[in-house]
Amino acid sequence: MNPSLLGFLLAQADAANQQAQQGPNPLVTMFIMLAPLILVFYLLILRPERKRQQERQRMLRALKPKRRVVTIGGIKGVVTKVREEDDEVEIRVDDRTGTRLRVTRSSIAWVERKDEDEETEKQEKAEAKGGK
Repeated sequence: MNPSLLGFLLAQADAANQQAQQGPNPLVTMFIMLAPLILVFYLLILRPERKRQQERQRMLRALKPKRRVVTIGGIKGVVTKVREEDDEVEIRVDDRTGTRLRVTRSSIAWVERKDEDEETEKQEKAEAKGGK
């Protein structure tokens, strides 16, 4: 047998033996390490964000007249009209001057809770009776 061929075969056998001693494939090991990180990322970031988006969509679909809202620009007002076909909301901003704004539905940051609305209506009625 040729000495160079024998040296080559011994080198190949030695390389295969070393690879077997190294353990599992490094790609598999890397995936095993990344899988829990991906799961944590999903549970802590993606899932809660999706819930917030769904809750916001429910809030915007449920807009009705006489609800107090705040726009993304910080303007506070009371919804007077909701135009489904135009995706617009008309907001009364000032009662004294009758100022109204037309904004898109997506520009509503939040809707004040119902119990807050009832409380402010009672206060307004009391002020109106006291002012007469």
